[in-house]
Amino acid sequence: MVINLLLYGCLSILIIVAITKLVSPWFRNLKLAKSLALYPLHSANLIIILNKHKQINFINSAAITFLRKHGFSGEDGKVLLPDNIEFHQHNALTDKQYHQYFEVNIQQHRFDCELLWHPKAKQWTISLVAISDYTLKRQKSQTQIRVNPDTDLDNHFVFKETIEQMVNERRSFIAGQLEIRSYSKLLADDDIETSRRVLKELSNLFKEICSNIGLDIRLFQLSEKRFGLVLPNNNRHQTVKKLVTTINNRLERTQFSGQHSLQLDYGFTNFPADGNSTEEIIRNTRIALENSASQEFTDYMMFSNELGQSVSRQNTLQDAMRAALIDNHFQLFFQPQYSLKEKKVIGAEVLIRWQFEEQWISPSEFIPLAEHSGLILPLGNWILTNVCHKAKHLVAKGYEDIIIAVNISPKQFSAPNFVEMVKRALLTSGLDAKNLELEITEGVLFNKDADTINTLNLLNEMGINLAIDDFGTGYSSLSYLQAFPVNKLKIDQSFVRNMHLNKADKSIVKSVIELGSELGVTLIAEGVEQSEQVELLTQMGCDEIQGFWLSKPLDEGYFSHFLHSNKSLS
Repeated sequence: MVINLLLYGCLSILIIVAITKLVSPWFRNLKLAKSLALYPLHSANLIIILNKHKQINFINSAAITFLRKHGFSGEDGKVLLPDNIEFHQHNALTDKQYHQYFEVNIQQHRFDCELLWHPKAKQWTISLVAISDYTLKRQKSQTQIRVNPDTDLDNHFVFKETIEQMVNERRSFIAGQLEIRSYSKLLADDDIETSRRVLKELSNLFKEICSNIGLDIRLFQLSEKRFGLVLPNNNRHQTVKKLVTTINNRLERTQFSGQHSLQLDYGFTNFPADGNSTEEIIRNTRIALENSASQEFTDYMMFSNELGQSVSRQNTLQDAMRAALIDNHFQLFFQPQYSLKEKKVIGAEVLIRWQFEEQWISPSEFIPLAEHSGLILPLGNWILTNVCHKAKHLVAKGYEDIIIAVNISPKQFSAPNFVEMVKRALLTSGLDAKNLELEITEGVLFNKDADTINTLNLLNEMGINLAIDDFGTGYSSLSYLQAFPVNKLKIDQSFVRNMHLNKADKSIVKSVIELGSELGVTLIAEGVEQSEQVELLTQMGCDEIQGFWLSKPLDEGYFSHFLHSNKSLS
C-alpha cells in the first residue's frame, strides 16, 4: 500500500507539472494579448480597424478626440479614412507584404499613414501619425532646394539625378539646354519682379508646348536664364527640330509681360552616342549650347564628335597660351611699310606669331580664343610692351623716324587702364611716342561715346599716331573721321586685292584715297602683291603700301637687315 501511495503521489506531481507547462504559455499569450489590445486603446496615434467589408470595427480614443476637436462625433470615423484607401489596399494585397506606407492630408493636417492587412483576422488596421510642423518645414525646405519657387520646375540637382538614373539604366535619351539670349539686358531694363514674371510666363509656355507635342519631355530650370530638357531619343534630329521650331514659332508671336520679345539658344546631346557618363552628357550639352550661342543664325546645335574635338583643341590652346605668355613663347614679326612718295621704307606693322608643338598656329584661330577666354588683355599688354622695346632698339640703330604700328583689339582699347598701359610701355622702353602707331577698328569709333573720345584725345596729346584698320569694311560711317584725331586710314586688302581687275574695287579705293586727301589723313593700302596695284595706287595718290610685293612679314633680325639694305623701290 505504501508503495502504491508513493507511485500515486509521483504520478500526480508529474501530471501537475505537465499541466503547468501546458497552461503557462496560454496564460502568457493571454497576458500579452491583453497588453497588445491596450496599445490601440491608449496610443497617441489615431487608429482605426476595418473589417474585410471596409466597415469600421474599432476607433481608438485618440481618433475620437481628434474628431471631436474638429467638430465631428466619435462615430464619424469615415472622416479619418484616406480618400484613396482602396488604391493602397489593392497595392498591399498585390505585393503580398500586406502593408503600405504613405502620407495623407486630413482636416488640413498632414499624417504618415500605415495600412496593415491581417489575413487571419480578415481585418485592416490604419495607424495615423501626425507630422510635426518641424518635419513639414524641413520637407518644404528640402523641396525648395530641388524646385525653383518662381516656375515650380525641378532644378539642376534633379536634372543631374534624372540623367544619372537614365545613364545607369542605359536608357537612350536626348538631353538639352535652352538659354535666354541677352538676358542681362532684360534685367537691366526691368525690375526683379518683371523679370520673374517673364520667367514664369516662359516656363508656362514650355510646359504647354511639351504637353501638346506628344512626347514624354521633362523640364528643368538650371539657372536664372537657362532651362533643361530630357526627352526620348526617337528620330533625334526630327524630334529636336520639331521641338525647337515649335518653341521659336511661339516666341515670335508672344510678348512676355506685355512688352518683351525673347530669343533662345539651344544645345542638345544624345545618350549613349555622345557620352558614357552623366558628367559627359551634361558637359557636351553645355558645349553644344555655347556653340549655338556663338553662331547668330543657327537655330540649335547638336553635339558631335567633331564639335567635341574642336572644343578640346580650343581648351588645349587656351591653356598653352597662358603658359606661352609666362614663358615668352610668342614671337613678333614685322611687315614693312613703304612710302610711294618718298620711295623708302618708313616703318612696319607688327604681327604676332605663335608656334605650338612644332606647328604655327594661325592668329585667326588663337586671337578669337584669347578674346573669348579673357587672355586678350594680358596678350595685348605683352605685345605692346615688347613692340615698344623692339622699336626702341631700331631707333637706337639710327632709324629715328621709323614708325612701328601695332593692332589694338576693341576689348584692349576699352580697358579702363589702357592709356596708363600705353604710358607704362613707352616709359619702360624709353620709346618716343612719335615712333608708335596704334591701329584700331571702325567698330571702336562707331558709337562716339565720351570714353572713346577721351581715350583718343589723350593718346593724340601724347603724340601717338592713330590709324583706322581695315577701313571700309565696318560700319561705313564717315562722321567719326571728323570727330576723332585720326592720322591714317588703312585701305582693306579685300578692296586692293583685285582693284587692277575689278572696276568696283578700283572705284572704292579711289574714293577712299580722295576722301583721305580731303581730310588731310595719310592713306596706306594693305595686301599689295602686284606691280599693277602699285602703279594704280601711285596714280591715285595713295601715300603708303604694305604687302607681299614689298616683303613678307620678317622676324626682328631679318627686318633689321631689310632696313639696313636701304632698298629704294620704284
